[in-house]
Amino acid sequence: MSVDAKHKEYLESYEIWERCEHAAEGQNEIHEYGIKYLSRLSGQTDQEYHAYKQRALYYNATARTVDGLTGMLFLKPEVITAPAAMDSIIADVTMGGLSLHQFSEMVAEEVITIGRCGVLVDYPPIVNAVTLAQAQAQGARPYATIYDAESIINWKTGRINNVEQLTLVVLEEENEIPVDEFESKCEPQWRVLDLFEGRYRQRVFRKSDKGEFIL
Repeated sequence: MSVDAKHKEYLESYEIWERCEHAAEGQNEIHEYGIKYLSRLSGQTDQEYHAYKQRALYYNATARTVDGLTGMLFLKPEVITAPAAMDSIIADVTMGGLSLHQFSEMVAEEVITIGRCGVLVDYPPIVNAVTLAQAQAQGARPYATIYDAESIINWKTGRINNVEQLTLVVLEEENEIPVDEFESKCEPQWRVLDLFEGRYRQRVFRKSDKGEFIL
């Protein structure tokens, strides 16, 4: 079994998640997938079907429902109890400019639309730092990343101290590789989070030119 193997429940649910996502995206997304959602009439040519599809209207009740339910969740301002040292994290929880409030809204929208998502709280690599102060001097601090349901392709659980817990999660990501000063390309990679000999570890696999998975 290779690192890109998908969990049985993932394979059973993927089409449902995809339909929910397309429905929430709206008319342009529905039109793009064409015959998947709008059957071709008997005898229609490609040109006739394209015109027929473009005339079709899609009322996006799904997105309106998601927006409404998300708005209800955040109708009242959240109350965050945290030490002052965490103010910078709360203001930018992703290290990409999203506040904790904005991040929470994204999580809520994903859960309402699809039914699940994942959040990975991680710490960036640090170079030659042995103390917390040295790590902070490099700008290192915890940050959060959201993974939609389609990106969480595999998982396992096991009993640890008589409690059923996750022992493996495989995340499918896109790795942006610069081509030149102005252009870049995206290639898939797989982030494996697991427990190995009682310790948490994280590995990233990519495909070689020969199609082999390498660390």
